[in-house]
Amino acid sequence: IRLLDSVQSVGRYAFDSTAWYKEQPEGLLTVGRVVYGVKGNIADIVIPDGMICIADYAFSGSDISSVVIPDGMYYIGNFAFADTNKLTYISVPESIISIGTKALGYAGNALKTDFKVYCYDNSVAYMWATNNSIATESIDDCKHSFGDWIINVDPDCVTGGSKMHRCIKCNFVENESVDAKGHSWSGWVTISELSCTTDGVKRRTCTVCGLTDDDIQLTN
Repeated sequence: IRLLDSVQSVGRYAFDSTAWYKEQPEGLLTVGRVVYGVKGNIADIVIPDGMICIADYAFSGSDISSVVIPDGMYYIGNFAFADTNKLTYISVPESIISIGTKALGYAGNALKTDFKVYCYDNSVAYMWATNNSIATESIDDCKHSFGDWIINVDPDCVTGGSKMHRCIKCNFVENESVDAKGHSWSGWVTISELSCTTDGVKRRTCTVCGLTDDDIQLTN
């Protein structure tokens, strides 16, 4: 399935009966630059850069508990996050220019009492939330509230990695390096006994990466 970059909306169930949909693995579903929905019981959603639209009903009734909407997104469709009972907050970037009917903070026809929209003052999201009597919190001068650290690059025995955590209010990302783990050595194993004519060799092996380290006792 291919969509023009100019497509701003995709209707409910538009591709659910297609071969494309059936072939998709569990996770976030995108078509062109449109976020179509989610497949499977996925809790945390990070929408990639370059998307411009969240389709109608995209996450409606899903089990998501957090979502990251990147700056550069323009449209949030009708009922896009309706009936997402585990989602208690959402951060909406300033780039959003349109939010559909009951897109955020609704369970059926009723507002969720524990839902909050983090947004910029006087933004479209702020005005939409205010008009719908949904609580807001300004992120113009955000005092960051970071989520858990997530490993970006796993460290190994000799090479460090990296980790990141994201502010749940404004989506600011902070990165840190992670130290290398160091080798996890086995006990020494005798490879050859020291004798008058033969060097003695003992060897240990890293149980993680398989590197070997020899201790050689030279003959006199």
